[in-house]
Amino acid sequence: INLSHFAIYDIAGPDAESLLEYLSVARVGGPTPLGKGVYTHFLDESGGIKADLTIVRLAADTFRVICGGDTGHRDLVWIQRMATARGAVITLENQTHRLATLGVWGPKARETLSQLMTSPDALSPQNFHFATAQTFEIAGITVWAFRISYVGEQGFELYFDFDSGLPLWDQLFALGVVPIGVETVSYTHLRAHETRE
Repeated sequence: INLSHFAIYDIAGPDAESLLEYLSVARVGGPTPLGKGVYTHFLDESGGIKADLTIVRLAADTFRVICGGDTGHRDLVWIQRMATARGAVITLENQTHRLATLGVWGPKARETLSQLMTSPDALSPQNFHFATAQTFEIAGITVWAFRISYVGEQGFELYFDFDSGLPLWDQLFALGVVPIGVETVSYTHLRAHETRE
């Protein structure tokens, strides 16, 4: 799945943790370990949902905020407004146009990616826990990988420089990865929900 519509913001600085803790419903700072991703919401003043996003702790004072492409700019403006209102000392680096994203999901996701790695054991469940992120070389390309998916537990989001996208895609396609659009995922999710009801 091409997820390159994601909006990606790296927030760092002495007040990055306190700002994101203030904005987020879930705990994203404190004891949250490095590399851990947390799905959360931002709320507005009346308790309504302002944003639906994922935050990954990159370092003690650095976080990656990943938003849907349709809400990314709105979320960015909200973060900036709240940082200004609180006097937060942060730096915000917009990675949206630097990082492309592919979702590799399904029962053979790990097996497929392992074929493109010199150390395939790095993807094992013991070495790469669910909802965590690590940096690897896949097909000779540096990839920041987040172990998560929209179709069940098995899957990865791969983030990499846009210039590396086509070579990585070609190698995945050669291994039999089936390309589908994000609309297909939404439809499949909807149909699964209807079936459960």
